[in-house]
Amino acid sequence: MTLEGSCERNPTFLRQSDGVGPWIFYTSSLPSSTTDHGAVLAARDCAMTHALPALLALLAVFAAWLLLGRFTRGRKPSSILNVQPGATRLLVFTHGLSGESGMAPVVDLARELYPDADSLVTTYHATLLSNDDPLRVANEIEINIHDAFEAHAYEHIILIGHSMGGMLMRKALVWGYGVEEDRAALGRKGPRAWVGKVDRFVSLASINRGWSIDPKPDQMSVSKYLLAFMLQRAARLLGVGRLLFALERGAPFVADLRVQWIRLARNPQLSGGQPLPKTIHLLGDVDDVVSRDDSCDLAAAKDVLFVTVPNTNHGEIATNLKQDAPDPASQRRVRLIKLALTADREDIPADRTPALEEDFRVKRIVYVMHGIRDQGTWAERFRDAVERDPRHGLEGVRVVPPKYGFFPMGPFLLYWDRQRNVRKFMDDYTENLARYPDAYEFDFIGHSNGTYILASALQHYRTLVVGRVYFAGSVVPKRYPWDNLIDAGRVKDVVNIVATNDWVVALFPRFFEQIAEWVRSERCTGLLDLGSSGFRGFDASGKTAEHRVRDLKFAVGPHGVGVTFNGSENRERRLAAVIRYAILGDQTELNAFKDADSEARWLNVASNLCWLVWVGLAGVLSCGGYFVCQIFGFGALVAYFVVILLLLNSV
Repeated sequence: MTLEGSCERNPTFLRQSDGVGPWIFYTSSLPSSTTDHGAVLAARDCAMTHALPALLALLAVFAAWLLLGRFTRGRKPSSILNVQPGATRLLVFTHGLSGESGMAPVVDLARELYPDADSLVTTYHATLLSNDDPLRVANEIEINIHDAFEAHAYEHIILIGHSMGGMLMRKALVWGYGVEEDRAALGRKGPRAWVGKVDRFVSLASINRGWSIDPKPDQMSVSKYLLAFMLQRAARLLGVGRLLFALERGAPFVADLRVQWIRLARNPQLSGGQPLPKTIHLLGDVDDVVSRDDSCDLAAAKDVLFVTVPNTNHGEIATNLKQDAPDPASQRRVRLIKLALTADREDIPADRTPALEEDFRVKRIVYVMHGIRDQGTWAERFRDAVERDPRHGLEGVRVVPPKYGFFPMGPFLLYWDRQRNVRKFMDDYTENLARYPDAYEFDFIGHSNGTYILASALQHYRTLVVGRVYFAGSVVPKRYPWDNLIDAGRVKDVVNIVATNDWVVALFPRFFEQIAEWVRSERCTGLLDLGSSGFRGFDASGKTAEHRVRDLKFAVGPHGVGVTFNGSENRERRLAAVIRYAILGDQTELNAFKDADSEARWLNVASNLCWLVWVGLAGVLSCGGYFVCQIFGFGALVAYFVVILLLLNSV
């Protein structure tokens, strides 16, 4: 066995002198005259020197993950009912991230204003790392209010919540009205009598739309933003902070709550004819978490009052309430909160806010969502065709084009990056629900990642209801449970274009679906929520009542054949067919997409072996990294993988 070179200067190889056996790369400081046995020991020691720190770092991350998972599960939410003899009024408090102590000044102030009232204070594990489920916290709040009301028959109830506590309180309130689409796992209770006794709901800097640092909030400092940015990514990696992530803008808890509130405000029949209570939303003028624009769903209830509290940030509105403070800002803050808790509507100094901009002309909304590596030019063409062509009878239709921009391949392969666009879609959905009160149906046209956005949203958001669905280049699993959604009245019908040569779907999303098949998973949520329906079709096609899920097999062409509308006369005919289906429900002209009897045979075989394609790609990248490291050293290897990541995030 011979030793070639010196690893102090260059990467070297160790190989057997007879040429038999593998080449072994190592680094060492031994001279070329070292014996065979010494060379082996030197190679081993050098490898351990470099590998040990990396291994220890991985073990440290794993240990931190286990410990954080153990100590962030929190405790069961609990409530304390403070009973006064003969009380006819109940004050209900829910704190935010500052915890029970952060809400104490508000509790003390309210008890001073209502000394004869009972008080119900709910506590839960509110920390940055908490993994508590907000649905369970809201469930505890609602049940405890109900139990207290049943025991004491209160005539008046006041709800008071700070920050995330305001959202939890509002969820308990809409559930109390019997609007409980997202309560099935906890047991639906139906309408409760206590909601009819709620006089007012006082919201102290409630994060009504959910929190977001994308873009940076106007009042947030750069240093605080950078810290929040890094903590957010570290928490996702370690699996902690799920309570806060559940309250992120567009998250299921938030979006479902906003939709429920809007529907209650606009449809008294949902609440049994009982109006929503008087709502007073107080917000500091230097709040670095919540903005005024985050509350348009609240404004859907016409009686909501907005009150700006001067010289007050997100925490001070609940914690800095010293009544004997000498500064005018503190005195004004206390006075405004007292008025919100006690005064009649006309005596509360509410802001003169412009009315919510509502367009009653819009009767139907069509969402158009593009896919990965796509700027959505075809979506703009679709919208232009709808708006300019009067032949389709499209009065009262609004086409909403995609807003999430270019989406590269790299983020598409990562679950949390895929979910970011789902949250963005649901946030837009709630905003449009508020702005178009008379819109009775929401239809959807999606391509590639756009199909994933809707399919994932339907699985995670219980309030989402759509009419007609048109998919092209679908990356949704073929096992997707359309029949359940159609039976539940959440989807009207589905048309799916299946392409003959969609190698993108056949090789890449198909791999996720193949793993799900290997582990016998029927779920369509989580890491394996991608699939090959754009190449293989849906299992539910032709099996639902009235054939309301329909695969159009096969359209000759690649990944984008179902949304390529420019050029030939046939493409123009296809565009007209998609418009007639989306707006009028007419499927007859969609046969323009059927121009083949089967998919490409070679691609069908390759799709079944897609795991081999992934292994091959991984092998090529690994070999590239191996030779880069040999020739240029470890630093170049790091640069190599950085370049790969940059490419995946760019194309």
